[in-house]
Amino acid sequence: MTPPAAAAIEKSDLILESGASLETWLTHSLVTIGGEDRLRDMSKGVTLRHPDDPSNAEEVDPHWWLSAPNASKMVENVRDALDVARPDLADGFSTRAAPYLARPAAADGKIRSLMAEIPAQRPGTGTNHVSRGPHAAARWLPRIPSIRPTSARTPRP
Repeated sequence: MTPPAAAAIEKSDLILESGASLETWLTHSLVTIGGEDRLRDMSKGVTLRHPDDPSNAEEVDPHWWLSAPNASKMVENVRDALDVARPDLADGFSTRAAPYLARPAAADGKIRSLMAEIPAQRPGTGTNHVSRGPHAAARWLPRIPSIRPTSARTPRP
């Protein structure tokens, strides 16, 4: 982490992280610069997927927000964290969050409707990227295993 980034975090009233143990670098940095009490995990309450490969069972799919219910939960988590940090502005946060809560559900319904038009014999989708996982897990976009698997990489700031 750069010194200016550390200084910005040090001055922050609220620190939001994607969560799901994706920002381990941030957690380690906060031990040094402080701020653990201001950290809010946006993955709280979301459904996390684990890789299909049992040998990687401790890892989670880092694309959890691509699921409509998870995206909505993340918006709720951001709204709630802001409400606690600035209760005097809570009404405004709720008003601004409302459209972002409605859009994922509407998009999910539309996608499901379109997918229902595809014959049941559909072969599925082939991909070497785990971001398709939420759709495969919902059983409306079957996933065919990749021919060329990708290597997992730890995200960095």
